Amino acid sequence: MIKSVYDNLNNKQPKIKYNIGIIDDVSNTHLEYGESFKVIPNSIRQFLFWGLGGDGTIGANKAAIKTLTKVAKLNGQGHFVNDSKKTDGCTISHLRIGPDEINASYGIESHADQV
Repeated sequence: MIKSVYDNLNNKQPKIKYNIGIIDDVSNTHLEYGESFKVIPNSIRQFLFWGLGGDGTIGANKAAIKTLTKVAKLNGQGHFVNDSKKTDGCTISHLRIGPDEINASYGIESHADQV
């Protein structure tokens, strides 16, 4: 969606008043956006792990990141989402591992290498 803002700025006559994320079929002020695209280098692997709160998935994923960054000398990033229920709630682990620096301050929405 953010890319559509920059695309709008590059138009010969960009929209001055617009919205993103909501299709406005009344005043037609929305910006069209295309498919998602990957901005992470191909050398970085992305993983999504779904678990049940209290099953040890998050602890295991934290240990995996620590092992891969220390032993294999890779860069790692982990982001963990917990349900408010905690025990028996849904957990999602967003992991990135690779030889290059990882500058991704967002979760994995698409383009995961492994789910």
